[in-house]
Amino acid sequence: MSRSIDDATPEEWDAAVRAADIATDMLNYAAYGDLGRLNDRLNGPFGEVELSDRCLAFALWQQGHPVERSTPEIDEWHECLPQWVRSVRYRLLPRPIPLVLPSIDWSHVDTHFGWLAQDQGGQSYLFEFEPEHGNDYPGWGRRGKNLAGDMVVAKYFASFRPGSGDWKKLIVERPA
Repeated sequence: MSRSIDDATPEEWDAAVRAADIATDMLNYAAYGDLGRLNDRLNGPFGEVELSDRCLAFALWQQGHPVERSTPEIDEWHECLPQWVRSVRYRLLPRPIPLVLPSIDWSHVDTHFGWLAQDQGGQSYLFEFEPEHGNDYPGWGRRGKNLAGDMVVAKYFASFRPGSGDWKKLIVERPA
């Protein structure tokens, strides 16, 4: 038998309100350390988890955090559309950072440079040739053992705008 929100006790309402406030704070401050602590508290059958933590998990899912589940029969985690089943364990993942490519007004850049790439540390460079990201370092520039030709720091161009997201995808070719 399912219950309606209209049947919630005052304690359940208080727990839901606290969870919504905490979820908003976590979203605003990107407190992923707190997300780890919440996942520690969620590590059990969902029906046995504190109500405020269940409410918080639901609120964070509603705010865009992906959810993984693990059942007692199969001790593996899989991303899911949660159904909040009492016997299933759930955990939340950090919200994905939207991919925004770096940009520059190419009319301000010498035609010698054909590529713009941003590394893991947020530094961006213009390259003569298509750069590759390194497997042994968090940056761009190698082609085998050679650099990708000439390169220059992009942040000194007034039109440059940094990107965000997975740094290995933050590469732009000069338009034809």
